[in-house]
Amino acid sequence: MVGFGVSRWVAALIAAGLLETTSVGEPLVHLQNVPDQLILPVPEGNNQLLTASIHGKPALRVWLAPTRESELRVPLIGIDDQLYQINLAESAVLDALRRHSGEPEFRVFAETGEGSIVESVTVRYLMCAAPLRLDLESGVLSLLLSQRSITSLPGSRGTLKLRLGDITSGYVSLELSQWRGESPIPRTLAREGDTLQFALAEQQYVLHVEKMTNVLWGEDYVVLSVSSLPTWNRQSIEQLLQAIAKVDATFIRNDQQLPPAQFAALLRQKLAVAPQARISVDDFIEQIATRSSTTGKTYEIALQDGTVMPVADWLRQQRGASDRDSAAPPSTLHPD
Repeated sequence: MVGFGVSRWVAALIAAGLLETTSVGEPLVHLQNVPDQLILPVPEGNNQLLTASIHGKPALRVWLAPTRESELRVPLIGIDDQLYQINLAESAVLDALRRHSGEPEFRVFAETGEGSIVESVTVRYLMCAAPLRLDLESGVLSLLLSQRSITSLPGSRGTLKLRLGDITSGYVSLELSQWRGESPIPRTLAREGDTLQFALAEQQYVLHVEKMTNVLWGEDYVVLSVSSLPTWNRQSIEQLLQAIAKVDATFIRNDQQLPPAQFAALLRQKLAVAPQARISVDDFIEQIATRSSTTGKTYEIALQDGTVMPVADWLRQQRGASDRDSAAPPSTLHPD
């Protein structure tokens, strides 16, 4: 009786001109059990069944997808010749929609024996799980944020919130959290120059505290950047190579003196043939810029003040890691 009632309802809409169909007998996709507000992921331990009834010719395939052209397809299970179901709590649904970078919506599609595809009405949802990776068009995201502010992290489709506290004694409290699940960056104290790594399902990222400013009037603010870990490594290595090429010093390789530009070119050649697909900054310093690959002798730099030191130690100083690692955070922190 339920199926008969639905068929009569669909037929009435077609007769009234309120529902279009390309040809008589072509399938029509009607959805049942659509919640008024669909929040993904569905809370753990719960089910959210969606039923699609196909009216007209039998369908060869029925699937859920964000768009007709999308390859992010999740098949529905056939109950009989007309009814198909899917549990929106399934991980396959969540994974497919987390990969979708467009509008938060999907449809159910059905393919006929003639190869034509028909679709249901649009179902909108609220995605609360962090995406598998950030949508960073240029590879690097720059942010200027006031202290004591909360903002959605661009590229996260509103699922990740970046929270800043007061700027106090050169430090700021910082947290990157999502609505459900663990925080990619738990609340921590950071200061200018610090880098914080965090991971999503398919990519690692670096949040860099580039600048903190205290102003006489108005709100203090922080300048941050977010980039993927490979992008961060490439940029950081390039900065070190540029520092080598511009320094007023002499480099010593296998007891021979090299000018800065020539030594930088040598390291670029070694970097180009490095076996690692994604070499890190530490890999560059420890494996590329430390010693000769032919003799094993340590590379050295002779500075203008007469100081001679291993190139690797000098590069670590350029990164400023030793100063940040030795600094202690303030003993008190103003509440947010």
